[in-house]
Amino acid sequence: SGAGMGSAAAAGAAAAAKKAGERAPPPPVDLLPLPDDTPEQVPVVCNGKRGTLVVRPQRVLVGDQELTASRFEAQCGKGDAKKWKSSLWLADAAGEPQRPMGEWLAERRLDKNALSKLAANCAAVELRRAWEQQQQEQQEQEQEGEGVDGDSVVGDGAAAE
Repeated sequence: SGAGMGSAAAAGAAAAAKKAGERAPPPPVDLLPLPDDTPEQVPVVCNGKRGTLVVRPQRVLVGDQELTASRFEAQCGKGDAKKWKSSLWLADAAGEPQRPMGEWLAERRLDKNALSKLAANCAAVELRRAWEQQQQEQQEQEQEGEGVDGDSVVGDGAAAE
């Protein structure tokens, strides 16, 4: 029974470390290149509603929202289709549909497997960037905290006397 308690304590310590933000950082990841002649974003239209498909994560920007391609398809009233590559069409500058995204993606050899790899890679890169930003903000707060705490102690001491 003592061994069981030890592992529980270890699990508790691990949970405490995780809460304290001491978890292992996500590994650095390089962004996979898109195929030649493939932009990061393309204008799309679905059932008359315009958006911008961000190719790597297969997300659609609509105004200030970022939706999955499937969610955008549903918002456009085509949710029953559940085939965003057929429902979303590449749009021209005027927003007129030119061809299904499935054709456009296939031309660039972006099949389901390739798109899945791009999306996973994009998520890993975003996770690393978010972690780096959190580390930087934490460092800045600690630096600000040291200066403010030092000043406030001196200030409080002078005011009390």
